[in-house]
Amino acid sequence: MDFTQILPSEVTIDLFKNLDAKNLCSLSLVSRNWNILVSDNHLWTEIALKRWENKQGMKEICTDTHSLWYLKPGTWKKAYILVEKEAHRTRLEMEDLCETTWIFKFNNALAFHAGSPKFLRNGRYIHEGMMDGTLPWKFTNGCVRVSQFPHLSPSRPDPTDHKSDWGLKLKNVYVTFSSVDHTGFQRRLREFNCELALELGIDYPTEAGLQNIT
Repeated sequence: MDFTQILPSEVTIDLFKNLDAKNLCSLSLVSRNWNILVSDNHLWTEIALKRWENKQGMKEICTDTHSLWYLKPGTWKKAYILVEKEAHRTRLEMEDLCETTWIFKFNNALAFHAGSPKFLRNGRYIHEGMMDGTLPWKFTNGCVRVSQFPHLSPSRPDPTDHKSDWGLKLKNVYVTFSSVDHTGFQRRLREFNCELALELGIDYPTEAGLQNIT
């Protein structure tokens, strides 16, 4: 007997709140009706906001109620899955380097070095407070190379580690760059919002990024 056909949908959804995202996705395969129930926006809002708390670049989502996502069933679930994919991405894009704030340290030092390292879109690297002038940088086989220094390999902490902030790291044998406010999540969700607004026939403020639509 399918209890979802007997209990009110509100009660069923309340029961599903005891499950995690992985189990909910599995239940969505049971039937069309189950898929509708376990894709409830309010159910996934609670799961998503808890998951995204204290993650880099997710502050806007965690502090605002994104009313646009409530206009279509299943949207919060889709946004959650999109963010999970982004959290696993390590292949760098130009925006990852140039729009992110980085902190820098020598690997044999205890503290992060003063100064402001920046990767510019024109292929130049500057580090105010540490060096004068600029150095060239480029992508090489998925890594970043500044001048003739060893390649910087990108990495990310395990997304299943709940203590992780999902930040990016660039590291070689000598130095490590750590992101402070990685912007990849905002970019993905901004694209997601624009596509959703177009589908719904709503004007979306693309330049405003993650803003509420009321």
